Amino acid sequence: MKLRKNLFAASITTALIGLTGCGATSQDQGSGTTTGNISGLAVDGYLAGATVFADTNNNNILESWEPRALTDQDGYFSYNPKTGKNYCTSTVPTDKNYCLATPVGYDNVTLRISGGYDLTTMEKFNGTMSLHVNIASAEKDFTTPQVTNPITALLAPLTDTQKTNLLAAEGITGYETKDILDSTATGITDEAMQRKLLDIALKAQKVADLIANQINLKFDQAHLADSTVAATKGLFGEQSGFAPNGTALIFEAIAKQISNVVGGDGVGVTTIMGSQTDMEQVVSDTWDKYDAAVDDYNNRLLANAPDGTTLDTLQDKLLKPTTKDTTGIAAGAKTLAGVADTLFNTNSLTAPFDTDIASRIKALDVVTYLMRDGQSTAAGTPAENAITLCSDATYLNNLRSDKVDVAGLKDKFKNETSALTASAADYSARQGFAGSGGLLDQAKQAGSSNTLGFTGVDGAAINTEGMVNNALNVKDGNNSTAISFLPPDGETASTVDPATPSGKLEITGAILDQILGSSTSGSSG
Repeated sequence: MKLRKNLFAASITTALIGLTGCGATSQDQGSGTTTGNISGLAVDGYLAGATVFADTNNNNILESWEPRALTDQDGYFSYNPKTGKNYCTSTVPTDKNYCLATPVGYDNVTLRISGGYDLTTMEKFNGTMSLHVNIASAEKDFTTPQVTNPITALLAPLTDTQKTNLLAAEGITGYETKDILDSTATGITDEAMQRKLLDIALKAQKVADLIANQINLKFDQAHLADSTVAATKGLFGEQSGFAPNGTALIFEAIAKQISNVVGGDGVGVTTIMGSQTDMEQVVSDTWDKYDAAVDDYNNRLLANAPDGTTLDTLQDKLLKPTTKDTTGIAAGAKTLAGVADTLFNTNSLTAPFDTDIASRIKALDVVTYLMRDGQSTAAGTPAENAITLCSDATYLNNLRSDKVDVAGLKDKFKNETSALTASAADYSARQGFAGSGGLLDQAKQAGSSNTLGFTGVDGAAINTEGMVNNALNVKDGNNSTAISFLPPDGETASTVDPATPSGKLEITGAILDQILGSSTSGSSG
């Protein structure tokens, strides 16, 4: 089963990765002295606009000299087998953004992928995935992309013996470096195997995301509690010299725990994540890594400070929490792992399974977000509400639609005063923005005016509830147009009536003459 991407997903992604003015700087281009090129695919859902780099010193930080690239609209870098596009030999200048140049002098290297957008949920990807690659072999097989997914990230810190034992414990054979979302392309004919692969992959990634965020929050709060610090100073994703997130540290801690339990002999990640004791050890080891990162950062500050400066007098130093909280974070991680098990290992929820892979990923993403935001899964909390619905076949069926707005659904759970039911994810009655040409015609009529009322495009009713924060982007050369779909004036994503056939179309950016017949911009509503 191949997960489909709708018009808006593809359009948003094109805007994110096709415009050098939107984050793709000269540093994002494939760079460095090379011996060849490696091609690859990023899979959590498929990750578009993600940064991939060769971590030559294995410190999980993108250094200025390390080769890097971006993933394209399908999640590929260097070579896209769907389109037959070789970004490394292309004569189009911007295509070099997607070419990963391999470094000289390394037989093996760790590829790391972070950021970007998950094309299943159209939400930002909060994490880092890793893969050990033999450069010479990868170059020889350039047209077969190296797949990086959460399972390869889980395996990356392990020894060969531990990898073998972990895969054997989980019953995985030969598919760990495959595109786990596409059973047709990878030949996964056993539904139970695909369930297992997806369960392990999504469970590992979401648990790592949750732990990394919760520990980072604790370090933020250490600064909030100090009267001399006006703002939070989280580590990962905030401070110079830190990785964009700390998920790689969690994968390392899980690997360590796997090796500690019975010598890593036949112990799988399912065993580790199902144990409160083991998860507390994983959190504790990760916390220690954060502590060490703070010490290293502060020592570097001190080394560059004027003579006579002490650590106590440094106003910009990073602080540590006074209490090491492992029990609560570990309990939340264990709960989240159980949710993944429910979603991917319960045959009775919906059938056939492959039609609901996307909906299960969306459901798990909603729960992870709510637990990241507040962590509590006590009765009556939004997280508990979303977890309960993960066992509801109707809820998963409603999440199948490409019209589902995951960001809006998360806000529904978070902001509603009463518990949501499966119908909260039912977007079947909402008609889409049919006919992109009609939208452009409407925009052309708007000219330079700021308002233009409309209730339909190409005869289709428009409902903006689930489309808030989505955008259709048009690009030609260095010119671009951003078209955003917003609720009617005075309404928000949570208050607009799903049956209301009205909304606002907002256009910003350089409007293309050949599309709109004008160089002006405006909005219609």
